[in-house]
Amino acid sequence: MRARKIKRRLKNYLFERITLSFVPHSRGRMRSFRLPRFIILLLFLCLIGYMSIVTYLYKGSLDQNQTANAKIDELTIVQTENISLKAGLAQVAKETDAMRKVLLELEKKGENIEALISDEQTVASNEKVKDLILFNYRLLDGESVNPLGGGGEYLNTNAFDLLSQIREELRMLRVELPLQDEILVDLEGEVEDYNALKAATPTGWPLDDDGKGYISSEYGFRKDPVTSQNTFHEGLDIGIWYGTPVIATADGKVTYADWMGSYGRVVFIDHGYGYQTRYAHNSKLAVQSGQYVKRGDVIAYSGNSGKSTGPHLHYEVRVNGVPKNPRSYIKN
Repeated sequence: MRARKIKRRLKNYLFERITLSFVPHSRGRMRSFRLPRFIILLLFLCLIGYMSIVTYLYKGSLDQNQTANAKIDELTIVQTENISLKAGLAQVAKETDAMRKVLLELEKKGENIEALISDEQTVASNEKVKDLILFNYRLLDGESVNPLGGGGEYLNTNAFDLLSQIREELRMLRVELPLQDEILVDLEGEVEDYNALKAATPTGWPLDDDGKGYISSEYGFRKDPVTSQNTFHEGLDIGIWYGTPVIATADGKVTYADWMGSYGRVVFIDHGYGYQTRYAHNSKLAVQSGQYVKRGDVIAYSGNSGKSTGPHLHYEVRVNGVPKNPRSYIKN
């Protein structure tokens, strides 16, 4: 009974109508509204909620504004430092520009050497120089890079310390680049000399015969097939049929290409460095005196001209005018 009475009183209290009257300042009719009490309480609670939300948002906005001001102050300091760093890096870029031109020359020399000996490692010593200079230009564009590879010694470093390290590297490079240039110039000269010697050294088989030729008479003392006397044979006789292409075994200049007594139709080639080769008893010549040839060029066609008992190629190798055993050079 008691709970029922309380419930009834609460219901009567909430649904009791309250009159609200609005009196205008100017002349006009007074307006009155009768609303249940719970409606007025609900509107009051909504007003309190609205004010709470507005207060919370205002406080949050105030905090964000203070944080933004602090960030602006921090960014202003960073901007000042960046301006200083940009100026320092611009100076570094000017210094590297001159070294970049030197580096390009070194790269060209390195590429020449690489092309000469077909070895990608010949210019590896220039990679550190090239990477550092590329690093300087990339750094100006705002990239985060490590110029020398490795374990990242430039990472997590104060920007001004980094600039100091770069300048120290540039100072060292100003000393190293001229030395590197001298080394590459010397190396290039040595490689060119070596390749020239290699190209001038008679190498391989003097016939394009698909393996059909065979050595019919060795270098050294033998019984002459025509006179039957014991004579010194200054080359190799290679048995092969008519018209087989005879090829130069090294680069050189044709010093003689014509008929020469017992040699028949013969080609003499001077390769330089004291090397000379001779190709005799040919049926036809494919070169002329004064002509330059490369290893593998066809210079004649085999035959049986001159002092010969059958179709073959007489092949000689001479060093400083002294006949040498061609077998040693054929093996090479």
